[in-house]
Amino acid sequence: MVKYMIIIEKAKNNYSAYCPDLPGVIATGKTKETIEKMREAIIFHIEGLKREKMEIPNMFAKSEHVHSYINMFTKSEHLRSSL
Repeated sequence: MVKYMIIIEKAKNNYSAYCPDLPGVIATGKTKETIEKMREAIIFHIEGLKREKMEIPNMFAKSEHVHSYINMFTKSEHLRSSL
């Protein structure tokens, strides 16, 4: 089983999701059920590629979380520390 990374973004009134490895595969929803909709969209897309005997893209996207410590400083402290 291949696991594709999805990006989920909170908008003003809903959530949206997309898959960097599968251009055009997107889903939106009012709640986090968007994840399940995205899973269904990926399956639908892969099944269509198979039916048309097209190449199924490999997973290449990776994710990493980075921490930002900028909020720990006042603006002037941050400016001094960056010199």
